[in-house]
Amino acid sequence: MTFNSARYWSERYALGGTSGAGSYGNLAAYKACFLNEFVKLNEVESVVELGCGDGHQLSLAEYPRYVGFDVSVEALELCRARFAHDATKQFFSTDAITTESHAADLAISLDVLYHLVEDDVYHRYMKNLFALGKKFVIIYALHADFSNGAHIKARPFLQDVDFNVWQLVNRLKNPRPWDANRQQTTSFAHFYIFAKKDSGAVIPMRGEKGLYLLGNDDIDGFRTIRDALMTDSLRHAAPLELVARYAESLPPPVLLDLGCGAGASLRELEDRNLHVRWTGCDIQDSDEVRSRLITDQTFVTFDGEHLPFADGSFDIVLSRQVFEHVEHPRSLLHEVARVLKQGGYFIGSVSQLEPYHSRSFGNFTTYGFARLARDAGLAVERFALGADAMTLLQRRIDGRGAGYAALLDPRRSAVYAAIEHADQECGEDARITLYKQLLCAGRFSFVLSKGRTSKRTFDHLFQYAKILQNGDALSLYIDADTFNASYDEDVATLRPLRARRSPPLLVSLTSYPQRLSRLHIAVYSLLRQSLSPDMIILWLARDEFPHGEADLPARLLRLKDYGLDIRFCENLRSYKKILPALRAYPEAVIVTADDDAYYPENWLRLLYQAHEQDPTRIHAYRAHQVTLLENARPAPYMQWKHCLSADHGSSFRHLFTGVGGVLYPPGALHPDVLNAESAAALAPTADDLWLWSMAVLGGTRINIVPSPTPYMITTYPERDFRHAEEGQCLYAINGPGGANDVQLARLMDAYPLLVRRVADEPDSQ
Repeated sequence: MTFNSARYWSERYALGGTSGAGSYGNLAAYKACFLNEFVKLNEVESVVELGCGDGHQLSLAEYPRYVGFDVSVEALELCRARFAHDATKQFFSTDAITTESHAADLAISLDVLYHLVEDDVYHRYMKNLFALGKKFVIIYALHADFSNGAHIKARPFLQDVDFNVWQLVNRLKNPRPWDANRQQTTSFAHFYIFAKKDSGAVIPMRGEKGLYLLGNDDIDGFRTIRDALMTDSLRHAAPLELVARYAESLPPPVLLDLGCGAGASLRELEDRNLHVRWTGCDIQDSDEVRSRLITDQTFVTFDGEHLPFADGSFDIVLSRQVFEHVEHPRSLLHEVARVLKQGGYFIGSVSQLEPYHSRSFGNFTTYGFARLARDAGLAVERFALGADAMTLLQRRIDGRGAGYAALLDPRRSAVYAAIEHADQECGEDARITLYKQLLCAGRFSFVLSKGRTSKRTFDHLFQYAKILQNGDALSLYIDADTFNASYDEDVATLRPLRARRSPPLLVSLTSYPQRLSRLHIAVYSLLRQSLSPDMIILWLARDEFPHGEADLPARLLRLKDYGLDIRFCENLRSYKKILPALRAYPEAVIVTADDDAYYPENWLRLLYQAHEQDPTRIHAYRAHQVTLLENARPAPYMQWKHCLSADHGSSFRHLFTGVGGVLYPPGALHPDVLNAESAAALAPTADDLWLWSMAVLGGTRINIVPSPTPYMITTYPERDFRHAEEGQCLYAINGPGGANDVQLARLMDAYPLLVRRVADEPDSQ
């Protein structure tokens, strides 16, 4: 008899069965916790669910309005009885669905898809689900292709989503992965969150163990400052560290130290080797001013409200723990905005939950400070953590003992650590974790900007059109039309590169004609790095661009004004990315990038920091481990351990891949690397293999750097989808097609030392 899913569930409920283990216990709590917070954060007013079941999962929900559909009359009767006195909930048979009357802000499907074993039922369900979602669709299911028993049929459902209309905002992995020995408390399903283009979404990831500091009253505060919640290495930064980072994009900056006191920042700036044109400013009636001993710098006094400087005088205004002592902060903040240059920064710190001290007038919340900044015409670039409130309170009780100096470092805060630990256990969104920590901050640091309108922060550039899925890996990419809509304004916020290092830090990439229409997106991301390189060189083949720059689009050429160097060379195909740079700049630190990736702002900084810590290694974000057979020869490429984590350290057996970014110190590669003829003969489609073999032959191990993001954002996915179908993309050719194995065998035959070094190397060291 042909299986009928509707009949199966009707009979199951009629016999006293339930919706299953996923709707009860900790699995139900996990789903409810996520969905309730998603609804709050995204101001969802109405929810529709296809497959409401017996209503137990719904009993944990906090939805303003809800409509549930199910194929089982028995399930609907259970729900109507359970929620008989709740006028916000309605229940109907799936036969009654009309998208005009039942559409809601959010449509959800929980543990349903893999029970739709009939193809026609499945396709009708998917069509209804996405038609019913006005803004968002959330699916909790397994993306796979297999059957298990009569009523389980997992499907690769992402291929049935219309990504011309929808974008995949995130996939949240289940914190309790399937375990056959614990079937009642584990699941193979994950959350997939879809949003209609341009609708945006805030993604909570808190499970039931999360430290709940983000309640209804906090939602507006989170929305107000979420663009300033950057979770990179600067989230604990003190003001002078922020000055050092942001000044890198400026010529030697003109800096006003507002509330300079005795001028202590001068020595601290010198200790950081940061050269600025410094001016100090403070009120006359200040103990610190009276104790000042510095006489060779410019000091100015003011009345506490009106700054005695012309408009646009300073690149940076620095203010450390000043504004809580200001009687008229709104007026002074407008003055700060006035004296800043266009593109300048106001950087500092201020009290939030600190006890009274030194004639302080009051404290500021991040929400309130952001509102004041906006009113003054300043944009909040970021908020960072200062000392936590408990430490400052205890210091007030105990007195300002020397032992508290170290405890004021937010990196050592037990309060912040407790919040982070609780959130990591349940997979909370890192921005929400940082917001929770800021709620407990006694002080916070800030960066405000004037006239820098770009919103291209990596966290908020998720304008996805499609998904590239390889096993568990998701590669998401930018919709070019959305990106280009504000491109001119965003480019105007860039600062030109300026060479200052010896040896120079060079970013090198290449491209070809079919990529030109979106090449500017990748280059723009490289110009927005928090650590600016000395040079960015784009190498193009002369024979592919016979008219030189006349063959290039205006959007790309515009970036030359900000430091992009375009050079034409012989056609070395993918090897153009590095060989011309190695020849022209043998002493440089060279970082290679791809032309179809959008790199987060701290991408270059983290690579370069790893290089400064160990300049003897090649550093890469993405690498595979060469797996050896018993005869010490490599196993087939597809059997290797792919995408190693950073805890694998350094090894000859780490095959780095270029797409994530690779840093090559001077002299790291064997001299044969420049032999283009050998490269083309031995590894014509695998430049990664060639460069890796040259690293091993050069005696340079490869270190894996922790990635700044769990996602790779690309700009040219259509190529990968189309060619993957035709078996023509490099991954299909080199990986499943076996070309990597052939090319690696050639390299090992040509270089016996390569075989010995790989065979003698442990997994990592």
